[in-house]
Amino acid sequence: MIAVRSCLVRLASAGRAATVVLLIATAGCAAPGASSGAPLVTGLPPSTAPAFKPSPPNPQPPVALLTVGSSGPTPGAIGSYTYLGTGSDAPWLPGTPTTVPSRGGRATIVLQPAVATAAWTVRQAQTGDTDGTTARRIAAGTGPIAFALPTGSGTIVLVVDFAAGAGSASYFWALSPG
Repeated sequence: MIAVRSCLVRLASAGRAATVVLLIATAGCAAPGASSGAPLVTGLPPSTAPAFKPSPPNPQPPVALLTVGSSGPTPGAIGSYTYLGTGSDAPWLPGTPTTVPSRGGRATIVLQPAVATAAWTVRQAQTGDTDGTTARRIAAGTGPIAFALPTGSGTIVLVVDFAAGAGSASYFWALSPG
């Protein structure tokens, strides 16, 4: 209570000071076309407001393209991310439907456009998991994103931490052996 009262007293004092400055500033004013002969004194510092700068376009994280064996690249469904000052929150996603070899295989993920990464992790959840509770880590690293894809179906999620503090993003794929 004492801190609140102290703050109110300081605000009241600041208000009186502003009134005095306003009175001094208006004392030298005259009607348009008339001159009082006295210089205008404001006592206010020059404006330090920054110049208007237009907002940059809304940056989006890069697209993540999964390739397994000789199959063509499949873009992942973007989940939660923070990227260059923007962000979006998403629940566990079912992922982009992706047919993979029934025996598993070597998987690679590239980011388009290419963006430097600090670290990455890949987890796989069982088919039908709607919130990631069955997800287990299958790979992690700091270099190129490449890993052995286990056999079977399910959802994989890639979580990327971008370099230079640019943020992080998650990408999802729903795997179906075929």
